[in-house]
Amino acid sequence: MKNPHAHLDPVGLKVVGSTNLPVKVYVKTGHNGPRILCLTNHLRNLELIDPIFQWHGPGGDLVTENQTVKISPTGTLLFRHFRDDMSGVYTCSLVFKPTAEQAEKSYLIKYIVYAYSDPTSYYEVSARYHAAPCNSIYNTSFVKKMLQALGQVIARLSCEITLRKSECHRVKMQRAGLQNQIFLTFMGEYFVTVSYLDAEKSSRNTCTKNACDVTRRLRKVE
Repeated sequence: MKNPHAHLDPVGLKVVGSTNLPVKVYVKTGHNGPRILCLTNHLRNLELIDPIFQWHGPGGDLVTENQTVKISPTGTLLFRHFRDDMSGVYTCSLVFKPTAEQAEKSYLIKYIVYAYSDPTSYYEVSARYHAAPCNSIYNTSFVKKMLQALGQVIARLSCEITLRKSECHRVKMQRAGLQNQIFLTFMGEYFVTVSYLDAEKSSRNTCTKNACDVTRRLRKVE
């Protein structure tokens, strides 16, 4: 659920493509992007003879290096100071020979690159549930499944939900005995993504205060 780029240096990351489906890449506005390879996992393990890499972006063919992009001799694409208007579809054409005697092979690898910005606000909600004894592994399993369920609820939204606090206590209930209860605190925040291809879809799915109401969505999980 947590955005994988939030606490990692993107320049040290490598993104591998696929010939089946486009791979989505998120780049923070004003920052450099991860290293986007013109390779698949399968091709990374092969020897490529006389490879030719050609990148094509929303504005046309990409040159080897300018102020916004850099393409290495091995076809790796790196964004510099990424802007919203750089979002869109990027494709890499790869032509090579498996061996000197064999004919050329060609692959087309597609990426959809989104610009995103940090959340400007967040929502916090607390909940409590009846629990097993506080030292029981069943409580850990319950919290894990809760987070998975929340992830499915917001899967189509540009949201992040993190567990801020999880505590187990024995509570003396009113006119009742002691009960074990888990106290959970969640934080929900949203970030805006931009893509020329998905502009209309993104506007529908980007979190708003109503759409990303953590309390309302938590009730669905309950």
